[in-house]
Amino acid sequence: MASIIATLGACGASDVDAPYSAPPPDCPEVDDFLQPLFALQDQGKLTHLAAALSSEVPEQDRRDLVDALLRLLTAFERGRFAALDALPVSDGGPGLQVTLGKVVRWLAETGPHAPNLPLVGVLRRALATCEGQPVFELLAEAITEPTLIQSVVDLLAGADLGAALEDLDFEGESGRTATQYLVRNLLVSASSPDFDVERILQLIGLLVDLDAPPYDTLADGLRSLLDADGLPRLQGLLVCLGEVDPHLELGGFVFDLITSDLLRDLLGLVPTESDRELLPAPLRAILADALGFLASDAEARRALVPTLEVLLRDDLVAPVLGDVANLLDAEALGGVVDLLAELASGACRR
Repeated sequence: MASIIATLGACGASDVDAPYSAPPPDCPEVDDFLQPLFALQDQGKLTHLAAALSSEVPEQDRRDLVDALLRLLTAFERGRFAALDALPVSDGGPGLQVTLGKVVRWLAETGPHAPNLPLVGVLRRALATCEGQPVFELLAEAITEPTLIQSVVDLLAGADLGAALEDLDFEGESGRTATQYLVRNLLVSASSPDFDVERILQLIGLLVDLDAPPYDTLADGLRSLLDADGLPRLQGLLVCLGEVDPHLELGGFVFDLITSDLLRDLLGLVPTESDRELLPAPLRAILADALGFLASDAEARRALVPTLEVLLRDDLVAPVLGDVANLLDAEALGGVVDLLAELASGACRR
């Protein structure tokens, strides 16, 4: 990771070094927070990601990316990262980074058709053509609704949905192909002026009973989210996805993911007690700030696209995602979050 930091750090900020102030004796040095990143780099577990960023992404695109990230750091409300100190200590279960690492590893190496290059092509086309602002606006609203988040997890974690897809009979096809046709119908119906949230619920209702718990809360949550503002945002995305996915790759991916042991195992570990939220309020607030920033800053959205398009190239995506999985498996980003929280709160200086 040292080379990644050096590559990105060489760009932006007008190449001006901030004055160095030694921390008080009891405070960790910056290198202490970032030691897990340096260790991964020393072990050769981030070489593909570092090489892609340094050699494949043009210098101006790297500069634009760094500038966007610096602006993002100024978008968080005061106290956001300091509030992370109040989060309860993990009870020993897999943390968010480890969970995400398993998903990324599945995408890169272990899942069906991994790394699924036709799907990667759909993602590249979506990045190049689909409008980002309404998507980020919708996500920023959704992330602030813990009941909706939990209801989506309940849907994905239960055995009902996977079993329903495996047994699905739709337009004369079954299983994976039927799921591709079901998703295609959703994307096509989005182009109709009569498209509404009930159409979405109708398709979901083919798979699970939306009148029965826990799925009834999903229906209520979607109706609330997809109001007069939310529905057009989703509709635009669905129409665009239909245009960039002529071979129905998205539907096949939905089937592979939802019927996988990976998803069931990971989401089966999510706490369901009412006093333990899937995403605690401090994390939801940070995500909402980040998504809101991306929704409002068109220049930042444009800065992300060239780098992501490079990292999603057919010849790079598998090794790059493998390195991202290494990063998450080692929970190396925790030190970055701890550093931000310390800088925001000054806790060790009290």
